[in-house]
Amino acid sequence: MTRDAILRAAAQEIELNGMTLFRVKRVAYAAGISVGLLYSYFDDREDLIACAISHRFREVLHGLAETFTNPLMSVKSTEDLRQALRIIIAEAQVRQELKRAFNELKACRSRVTILRHLEPLPRPRRK
Repeated sequence: MTRDAILRAAAQEIELNGMTLFRVKRVAYAAGISVGLLYSYFDDREDLIACAISHRFREVLHGLAETFTNPLMSVKSTEDLRQALRIIIAEAQVRQELKRAFNELKACRSRVTILRHLEPLPRPRRK
């Protein structure tokens, strides 16, 4: 529970202040814990940022998984695939949370660290 609260607070800090003005003290305060306790969960500032971004990215992807997999369920031909991809792209363009998550990932200097924290997403089940 505490780790999730820290990750939510860190994601909010990134969204409000960006990476350059990111402050661990504000994250700890928002999560209702001390900076010392925060560092018992994360190695350093970079680890916290990487975990927060990957956590947020995973939440966004889980939330959008159905949106992006449903059009692919009925694909039987190349034309069906083209149509499904048009739907997925159109949906991705209007989803602000997806844009924000990708922008956060793009802005982070340590993408390798973030990718190390990302676990593979579970595959959607076919109906």
